[in-house]
Amino acid sequence: MKGKGFGFWLLVVTLVWLVVGLVLIRGFAPVDFYGDGAYFAQATMRWAEYGWPTTLLAGPQGAEFGWGVFTLWIYISLLRPVFHLFGTNPWAMRLVSLFSVGIAMAIAGLIMARLRGDRKGSAALFFFFLALSPLPLVIGHTERPEGLMALWIAASVALILLPKRPFFRNLGFFILPMSFWVHQLGGLMAFCLFLAMLLALPLRRKHGQQILWLFVGGVLVLAASFLASWYSGKVLFLGYVSGISEKGWGIVKILSSWHLMLVVALAALVFLLWPLRMARLDLDKGLIALITVGLVFLPMLFGMRPRRVFQFVYPLLWVFLYIGFLHAAQMGRVFKYGFFALVVAGMCFYWWRSLSILYITVRNPGYIQKAGEFMAKNQSRIASADTVFMGLHGEGYLFWLLPRDKQLNLGPYRRGPLGDRNLVLITDHELTGIPYLMPVDSLDLDFTYSFYGSRPFRKIYLCEGKTGT
Repeated sequence: MKGKGFGFWLLVVTLVWLVVGLVLIRGFAPVDFYGDGAYFAQATMRWAEYGWPTTLLAGPQGAEFGWGVFTLWIYISLLRPVFHLFGTNPWAMRLVSLFSVGIAMAIAGLIMARLRGDRKGSAALFFFFLALSPLPLVIGHTERPEGLMALWIAASVALILLPKRPFFRNLGFFILPMSFWVHQLGGLMAFCLFLAMLLALPLRRKHGQQILWLFVGGVLVLAASFLASWYSGKVLFLGYVSGISEKGWGIVKILSSWHLMLVVALAALVFLLWPLRMARLDLDKGLIALITVGLVFLPMLFGMRPRRVFQFVYPLLWVFLYIGFLHAAQMGRVFKYGFFALVVAGMCFYWWRSLSILYITVRNPGYIQKAGEFMAKNQSRIASADTVFMGLHGEGYLFWLLPRDKQLNLGPYRRGPLGDRNLVLITDHELTGIPYLMPVDSLDLDFTYSFYGSRPFRKIYLCEGKTGT
């Protein structure tokens, strides 16, 4: 740090990270194996063709679940000019994710530096660890809105914590609910922060104005989203909310999953808040505590999947980790270096586990070539079909290669036999238990892929309906 300020090293590390990310733009994470990239690309093209917001996210999935009309506005609005500049392809979507994550990390680094003005060397070290950790590169190489969501939350929190002028703090609270227009779970996280601040109001009346601005932002998002879905003829709020535990969402249906969520949430609360209480900081510890409770603890308590919370607030988790280090440094040299050793060991373990858990791969170029050959081989069969449906996971990149007029997302093949002129792209795992689909060709991945250890598959099948069913 000698001779150069913290801002210089923040900029250098961020730029190097972005360059590495650009070099690996076709690798590192499997190409659209979630399939969601194809959904979001469809939504973007539909908005460009038919206007906003009169069309659903993608085919019958939107008609059945109904969340495409009133969410994702910011994400899709950003994708439109990116597609115009770089073409409608997964790599353009990855550019949005990559730069979003890079900026979110830089914002987290700025917050670290402001936590203790006399410890910027330690802040730079923890920012370097954040940049070295696997999740930012993985999220930055996916065709999903998680990267932009992490940026929106980090920027909102920075506006809340860093500026001294009340205007910017109020602005941070006001724009936080708009994260719903980046990812549908942003609305739940904003509500949880509102609830945390409301419960703490008797003890912290000075935040009454901020609560009001958070409420106004939430009402604006709710009203605009409802009116847009009403105007489009699809008022289907909360028919389905992706990312909430399948055992139920919210306080109403927490039921059998509540005990697990409570244990995870309480563990996170104790781990994050105890060092915060003891550490000497230059920023408002009360606001940091409310943000911790509202954006980490309560969302998990309400049934939001811990991995979703982890992805959305990951850059900020390193801020909390740095607060733990500052507390350890206050306790003495042994605790300071012991904490540092734990961080290094945890980083090594995280990278080792990420080779399977986060699907880190260098096989994309080979898979991309095989996928192109597979689709070219079946070109005549696809051309003669009315539509091609895709399964829930694994077929996203193949879907990109389909002619636009053949694309259709999740469809009726799950509820009964297909028509004679329909095809399905589906993994070997998803195909199990669907007797009325007959594979006509398959693409072998040459490696086993799984989603957080579940739904593993090695092949993707092109199927048509069996006759006589």
